[in-house]
Amino acid sequence: MKQKQKVLESPTTSVHDDEEASNLVSSSSEEEPPKRIRGARRTPNNSNDFKVKIPEFEGKLDPNEFLERLRTVDRVFDHKDIPDDKKMKLVALRFRGYASVWWTNLCAKRTRNRKGKIRT
Repeated sequence: MKQKQKVLESPTTSVHDDEEASNLVSSSSEEEPPKRIRGARRTPNNSNDFKVKIPEFEGKLDPNEFLERLRTVDRVFDHKDIPDDKKMKLVALRFRGYASVWWTNLCAKRTRNRKGKIRT
């Protein structure tokens, strides 16, 4: 703190430098670190910290497009170490258009037939 005060007392500093120094003094040691919310998860400092998106799927009939998407989804799951019981839910979130309608109808049909939810 004494060093910051010396900056303020220095006769060679400009008005702009004084403003910057006063901002440093006012925002330094008096502030408390941000508090963590109880029950909130901490993210580990590793390669899984960045966001990786699963590509959308519209249900088009192009087999090459489907296979490329499938390979991409497999690579994302391998990289992020996604457990098997969560994979289907994550994939279903990215269905669009025809694929989304198909998925909704499939789930409704399974419910009517008293079958269990699709887990993997």
